[in-house]
Amino acid sequence: MGTWIVALIVLLAGWAWLVGSRRRAARRAEQARARARAKRRRAPLVSANVRPQAERKPDIWREEREAEARE
Repeated sequence: MGTWIVALIVLLAGWAWLVGSRRRAARRAEQARARARAKRRRAPLVSANVRPQAERKPDIWREEREAEARE
């Protein structure tokens, strides 16, 4: 009977160690993600979407509308 109790205690200790190590690993991974997020470059104040289009670039939507209007 004493052997079963010792085996149960060993199993419980191993299970507790496994749960603790998984929690620590999850915490470390979350901290690494937070550090990576903090290191990311911030978006510029004026993005490329706000600036006007360059003259040399064709506006295919406008061209399509004009072609439909001509037809």
